[in-house]
Amino acid sequence: LCKGASAKLVRTCIRGAGAGISGRAFHSLSMLSCTIAGCAADGLLLRHGQADIVDCTILNSGQSGIVFGPGQWQLTGCTVTGSSQYGVWAEADAVVS
Repeated sequence: LCKGASAKLVRTCIRGAGAGISGRAFHSLSMLSCTIAGCAADGLLLRHGQADIVDCTILNSGQSGIVFGPGQWQLTGCTVTGSSQYGVWAEADAVVS
């Protein structure tokens, strides 16, 4: 996601990408019932934005499943498994609920 962008993903599957979804200085991301699997890098790498991630599965990431940088992040009913580094990593200025 580029600067100022917004996206809404419903029942979307991302497989085998370098990074599943990466965003910096974006406006918002909404994900419902999505799967991110087998990414070489992080499944989700989000900084300086806001996201609502509900009932998603992130698995077998080559690095971390989810990385939250500064921003507002809502994570509900998700499964993160099989990451080579951390399942969920929140940086110091991240607000995660």
